[in-house]
Amino acid sequence: MKIQGKVFVVTGGGNGIGREVVLTLLQKGARVAAVDLSDERLAETAAIAKAGDRLSTHALNVTDREAVAALPGRVIAVHKNVDGLFNVAGIIQKFVPIDDLAIEDIERVMAVNFRAPWLLSCEFARRRMAAQQPGRIVNIASVHGLVASVNKGAYLAAKHGLVGLSKGVALETATQGIAVNCICPGWTDTAIIQPQIDLRAAKFGGDRDAGHAPVDGRGEGRVDEARGEREGEEVRAVDERRVAAARLGRVDSPRGCADGARRADTGPGRV
Repeated sequence: MKIQGKVFVVTGGGNGIGREVVLTLLQKGARVAAVDLSDERLAETAAIAKAGDRLSTHALNVTDREAVAALPGRVIAVHKNVDGLFNVAGIIQKFVPIDDLAIEDIERVMAVNFRAPWLLSCEFARRRMAAQQPGRIVNIASVHGLVASVNKGAYLAAKHGLVGLSKGVALETATQGIAVNCICPGWTDTAIIQPQIDLRAAKFGGDRDAGHAPVDGRGEGRVDEARGEREGEEVRAVDERRVAAARLGRVDSPRGCADGARRADTGPGRV
């Protein structure tokens, strides 16, 4: 899909990876509807972008089914069309064992990280297929959609689920020309990761630099998006991880997520 002149919806557009996706799409000539829970964060994105009417902002809770159902109509009212959807919005969980995580916390993580992309994909795909138009869905999962680490049970379940959902939607919509990609970033230095950096900083020296320090003598385990978190990680064979990463289009930074999604034009239904 050519980006220039196309219209993309980006959730989580008020900060982190979502903001970088918004800015990159605008730089490439797209029109963007940025979605976020916070009006203030969306205003910050708009101030940085300086894109005029090519950027619209939409404050809503992506777990609100009625708001999600109304979103395509709101975007079309401004931009006249919707060509692509980036499901970026996500939250982290409390870092506790599975039996210490409250059911309310589990449901909240699943609602934002899994159910919301499901609902948004349904609304987008329904409209594109009804209009018999091709489109693109890009889901931002996580390296934790491929491997596991301790004290992140709900987050792992949601991100593994999003990888599986991407494959399923790809198969169901391929014949209608809707291509689906899933990107699995490693540990990226954004606001969502700050609690983990703080925990590591306290453990390894008490400052932010210590939070990025290696956790073993070989220099592995850094907060270096290419590898992801290694401490407590269920490590697979290197070749297997490389194959999985290649198939899922994993990239390594906020800017890279936007670029990687753009490059992942491997044909309808490919994941």
